[in-house]
Amino acid sequence: MPMFLIHRRTCVWLLGLWLTGFSPPCLGGQWTVAVDVPHDIQGHTATLLPSGKVLLAGGHDSKKNLYYKNWLYDPQTGSIQGTGSLALPRTEHTAVLLPGGKVFIAGGRGKKDAAQSHCELFNPGSGECRSITSMHYARARHTATLLPSGQVLIAGGGHPQTELYDPQNNLFTLNARLPGNPAGHSATLLPDGTVFILDACNRRAYCLDPGQKALRLLSRPQYKRQDHTATLLADGRVLIVGGHTTVELYDPAENAFVKHAVLSEVLAGHSATLLPDGNVLIAGGRARAALALVLVYQAQEGCFGEKGALQDARCYHTATLLPGGQVLLYGGGGQARAEIHQPRTGAFHAAGVMEQPRNRHTATLLPDGKVLVAGGFNGAYLQECEIYDPSQGRFFQTGDLAVSRHCHSATLLPDGQVFIAGGYGDSQYRGDAELYQPRSGDFMRVHPLKVKREKHTATLLQEYPNTQVLIAGGFNGRYLNSAEIYDVATRSFHRTGNMTEVREKHTATLLPDGTVLIAGGYNGREYIASAEIYHSRPGRFKASGRMLVPRRMHTATLLPSGKVLIAGGRNAGGLLASAELYDPQTGFSLTGGMHAARNGHAATLLPNGTVLISGGGGTEAEIYYPETGTFSMSAETVRKRREHTATLLASQEVLLLGGEDGFAFLNDAEKAACSEYDCTLPAALPRPRLQTGVSDAYPGMVFEIRGSDFRGAGGGEGKAGVQASANYPRLYLQYADSGGMGAYGPSGRLCDISGSLYPMDWTAADTILRFCMPNIPPGYWLLFVSTNGVRSDAKIILNKSSPNVPHVSMPTPVPTGTPAAGIPQTAGWTEEFNGPPGQQPHQWRDETDDPDFNADLAYSSRHGYAVVTRTADSSWGRVRSPIILCDVVQFNMLEVKTVEISPGVKWNVALRAADTDYYWDLTPGNTDTGVYTVDYQEKTRLQGVRAFYLQVNMEGEPGQYVILDYIKIYGFQKQVPIATP
Repeated sequence: MPMFLIHRRTCVWLLGLWLTGFSPPCLGGQWTVAVDVPHDIQGHTATLLPSGKVLLAGGHDSKKNLYYKNWLYDPQTGSIQGTGSLALPRTEHTAVLLPGGKVFIAGGRGKKDAAQSHCELFNPGSGECRSITSMHYARARHTATLLPSGQVLIAGGGHPQTELYDPQNNLFTLNARLPGNPAGHSATLLPDGTVFILDACNRRAYCLDPGQKALRLLSRPQYKRQDHTATLLADGRVLIVGGHTTVELYDPAENAFVKHAVLSEVLAGHSATLLPDGNVLIAGGRARAALALVLVYQAQEGCFGEKGALQDARCYHTATLLPGGQVLLYGGGGQARAEIHQPRTGAFHAAGVMEQPRNRHTATLLPDGKVLVAGGFNGAYLQECEIYDPSQGRFFQTGDLAVSRHCHSATLLPDGQVFIAGGYGDSQYRGDAELYQPRSGDFMRVHPLKVKREKHTATLLQEYPNTQVLIAGGFNGRYLNSAEIYDVATRSFHRTGNMTEVREKHTATLLPDGTVLIAGGYNGREYIASAEIYHSRPGRFKASGRMLVPRRMHTATLLPSGKVLIAGGRNAGGLLASAELYDPQTGFSLTGGMHAARNGHAATLLPNGTVLISGGGGTEAEIYYPETGTFSMSAETVRKRREHTATLLASQEVLLLGGEDGFAFLNDAEKAACSEYDCTLPAALPRPRLQTGVSDAYPGMVFEIRGSDFRGAGGGEGKAGVQASANYPRLYLQYADSGGMGAYGPSGRLCDISGSLYPMDWTAADTILRFCMPNIPPGYWLLFVSTNGVRSDAKIILNKSSPNVPHVSMPTPVPTGTPAAGIPQTAGWTEEFNGPPGQQPHQWRDETDDPDFNADLAYSSRHGYAVVTRTADSSWGRVRSPIILCDVVQFNMLEVKTVEISPGVKWNVALRAADTDYYWDLTPGNTDTGVYTVDYQEKTRLQGVRAFYLQVNMEGEPGQYVILDYIKIYGFQKQVPIATP
């Protein structure tokens, strides 16, 4: 199997380790078979979509038969399903994800092996393709590069003339002309926005500036090559592999090609994938035959290392970097199986050692991605605290608590501070409360609790604008039913209603409607099966049924469905393996049982909606699958532990800290990767940075966040055999209140909301992103951006259960005609509100002389779309105002742009849903009206659409339209006068 032989900075130690069969940790990972694919395929494209799925388009089989059918690979389920067909079959084409969210598919070889100029757009919303304007020239094996302007540069593949595709106007324009006619070349976007084109077959290299239509000849490459890869590294140099035994580096700053390493054979048809640690994964390819080769180029050391082998030899495949950190290889060399490179096996592994062994402590994920470990017990009650830094895999000292304590609570607040309350320490129950301040690393005392307590629960409520924490139950020498509220603004406590029962070691779960579920516990006489609900208004608890099994020291995990998984614990019969579900509508019901009985364990909701159960028994961990209601055994933890903490990190790893194993208190930590990269490796690529501060939100609200380096490094070429772009920003929300240990604290929840970024303004995407708040449970969430697999620090967003009731001031219609003599000139106005699909219209009527009529629109929890019209019933007759398109949540007036239409030209106005081809003709047979309405109640396909725009269609020019302006469905309303009579 090919391997490097020499290097200008020879890594003798790495070669020696490889010869002895040992690989350094940074080369970790394994290959697993993902799924059997429908056909053997090559010459296709693989494009990462905003949803996280991968579009597999076109290609041909080993008998040169072309494919019409498109496929979608879902990393969450590991399945491949069909999704519509291409307008024309093709292979060796290009596919680029556009800032609008659609995929631009261009050229390639069609029937009779002829190059074609035909282009089409794939719509992820409908799963269909539609033909668009064709390129000026037929091309195959060309390159397509997404530019900072949002345009796409097409180069080579059959013609020396380059051209630009502009998605805004669906037009191709000619750009610079190459001296030769390259095919099998590469095009790499450089940080300055220019494109490095390597026509290595002719030993030529160019720098193309598309904005200036300028082409500059660069230094001559040292070797001829074809079917190579050219990967932009973190330091700005370009790594060139394949087509020759010699590897080269091109340095744009020096305009020089440098010989870098030598392979034992000529490699071609391989893939090169830039990883977030700055290394490059080289997989597959062809020498004398297809290879199962896997190499890792270590950018920091400047050398190659071999790591394992593919399950199947393959070449001319695609390699796609997935949001979860895996690399998907698809097709190539007659293979009918896809496989995935796992950066990590998913097993638990050691992750550092705390300075103090401890159990019954707390671990709180901070907005910067670090973890505050506070208090605990190890034979002595602890004041010492420490910080875990995932990027270094180490613990560091921070300030001490004001008092020693364990069995306390820790709650992350919206300003990034951590609220510590109660507990037990130094032979006394604690009423002390304090705040951890991340900037200084110090703790500050605040007013004490009204009632001293340990083994209580602390729940961050979503009350707005007064942020509050509910402290409930616990023990202080007697079992408590008292509860109190911590007011973040005043840093003080006040009493609220008492629970219906005394209890300690219970659970408290914030539900999507803002209420809190209290379940189980112990009252000094018996284990409790009862549950109750806390309503913040009017501050009372109300009984809410009984669990099927009484239990304490169990876990309660809010699932994405809104149900709560209650698992394990202890009662008079001993440790429990049973589990049940709480449904706010129907109460408690049994679900599948765990494989091992356990208490003092931890339950962590993972990004894919499953729940990881760890500790509390032996070393076996298990996973709960909500879809089937069953548990499945998972990897074993490094060691047995209970009363530990489990924290979902922003890297999508689960960090287990401390606890005890039945013999000793533990000071070690371990991690398991859910799906993201191993963040113990320092990221070499640019790290996105967020400047957005604390904000309040509700589902459907449109946000604008600002920062830097959102648009990452090294956009892919979009051609067959080369990975799709990895530099698109991805956006995540993670539940912030994860400070408690095991049974006492809710586990984090991570949501991938990247699809909400589209349509995207690619020209501004490096510093500005807009997204729509999804329908997620209320509370505080950490918002962060990930690009090239490198995550930013987080900012906190408060997601409210509902917005303030909006107040809408409607414009007064202008009456026409002349009033009849003697009739009073007063009017009664009727407001019509057509709400979300399936909801009855609401009407308001006001008999008033006041022309500035106001209507209050009630908030609906079913987020949808509204058309508000105004009708004047007066002596002048019925007059309707221009339509107002709005969301049921928030209303802000915006101006609409106008468009001029030449006299005599037939036209109509349509309302088009963004991200789809679905639209409504607002002027059927009537182009002179000034009022356009849409019956949204019948348009169920509007669900999930976040924006519309008005367009004017000209007769005889299908598909050609003028965009008037966007109408944001979430968060905006717009008055839309088009052409008044």
